[in-house]
Amino acid sequence: MTDRTDYYHIEDLTPETHERMKEISYHWLKKYDVLDEEDFPVLEDPFGEVIAKGGYFFVGIAEGEVVSCAALEKTENGDFEIAKLAVDERYFGRGYAVKLMEHAIKKAKEAGARRVFLYTNSKLAPALSLYKKLGFTQVDRGESKYPSADMEFELII
Repeated sequence: MTDRTDYYHIEDLTPETHERMKEISYHWLKKYDVLDEEDFPVLEDPFGEVIAKGGYFFVGIAEGEVVSCAALEKTENGDFEIAKLAVDERYFGRGYAVKLMEHAIKKAKEAGARRVFLYTNSKLAPALSLYKKLGFTQVDRGESKYPSADMEFELII
């Protein structure tokens, strides 16, 4: 029998995993100086700001603890924004961000979305490589809702 603490798996965010998700997200956003005022409502109340509005919030679990997270925020036209992607630094290089992104894309497709998109900052080279690896293309749709974001990527699904 496999011990669930020995492998990485993805679950929906729960009240029990919310605090750890916030720790990972705030650490990452502050470290790279990309924390915007617009981040606070989603991180403080993901159940009201994302899930209640038709979106999803996921956490990745490894070794019995939350080590990564990502949100899928539903837009008015039925597309989804992938947001708040973060991985605990102790778990970098294990492919967890790829698995989270693939999970989010699959969930968006199952929900009927035709497109997923995300905003990012050009100084986050590893993230840019990840998005390109997954087939995202850079687009210019105008100003982002996040002041620190200077790039937008999309994937038609």
